[in-house]
Amino acid sequence: MRLRTRNGQLTLGSIYKLVVTGWTLAWCMLFAIFFVLMILMALTGAPVTVNNSSVTGLGPVLLASLPMMVLMPVIVIIQALIFGGLFVLAMMIYRMFRPITVETDNTGVFG
Repeated sequence: MRLRTRNGQLTLGSIYKLVVTGWTLAWCMLFAIFFVLMILMALTGAPVTVNNSSVTGLGPVLLASLPMMVLMPVIVIIQALIFGGLFVLAMMIYRMFRPITVETDNTGVFG
C-alpha cells in the first residue's frame, strides 16, 4: 500500500485506504472465527439451528449457511466503504481547524 503525504500531512485518499483496509480485515477475521466455530459444531454432530430449522452434519450445515457465507463479505465491504467515507469526511473537517502532521522515524522497522 502506498501512502502519500502533501505538505507533511497524509492525503485524504491515504487515510481512506488505511480505514477501509483495517475495517475489512478486522470484520473478515471476526467472521472467519464464526465460520470455524460453525464448522467445528457441525463436525461434532451437534444440531445447528439455521433459519429456525435444526440441521445436522457438515454438508447440510454448510449448505444451510451458504447465503450467510456469500452475503457477509459483500456486506462487510460495502460497510467498509461507507464507514471509510464518513471517517475521511470527519478528518477533512478536523483538518480545517488543526493540522494532522506525519513525522518520520528513521530508526528502523522495529525501533
